[in-house]
Amino acid sequence: MRYQQKDIVVVKFPFTDLSDFKVRPAIIVSNGLVNNTGDYTVVMLTTQPVTGDLVTTISNSDVSENFKPPHTSMFVNCKKIAVLDESIIHKKISKVSNDNKFKIIIDKIKMVFD
Repeated sequence: MRYQQKDIVVVKFPFTDLSDFKVRPAIIVSNGLVNNTGDYTVVMLTTQPVTGDLVTTISNSDVSENFKPPHTSMFVNCKKIAVLDESIIHKKISKVSNDNKFKIIIDKIKMVFD
């Protein structure tokens, strides 16, 4: 297991129709039970404004390593979830250090399935 829950990584995030992908940041939300298999469950991050009940923001005050300028925050689109093989992950760029923010993200993901 190279990566852990709460890591912010750069991945080839697939389009929902699987026609292509876009390299973008994502947060690993799965725990060691999944991560030990070489698969990782991730949720998409974007700098583009997104609104709705399944969206929250994450800022430099919530992470261990600041986002690259000019970005000081990103939108977590909690309906954009994927299970990806470790080979799809390019690198780790930060980690969610705010436990309360991570709980909000997990709670919004759970809303997808309620």
